[in-house]
Amino acid sequence: MRRTATNRHLNKYYLSHIFSKSYGVAPINYLLDRRILNSKELLKNTDYSITHIAHMTGFSSANYFSQSFKKHTGITAAAYRKIF
Repeated sequence: MRRTATNRHLNKYYLSHIFSKSYGVAPINYLLDRRILNSKELLKNTDYSITHIAHMTGFSSANYFSQSFKKHTGITAAAYRKIF
């Protein structure tokens, strides 16, 4: 966000405000939603480990990924993989 704001000669807070107003969600929440969506696809369609999927989708650790996934979906990544 900071880089985009700098490149466009805008304040990063203003850019975040415009993004939130346009898309109805804060940039960080949009990014998290996209990461979870991508991880769901990888869980369904690959046999990559959950740790590998966490890193592939931009999470800093498998633990943070697991917490975020469960908070976002209501089930663990391992349970999601078993269902699908």
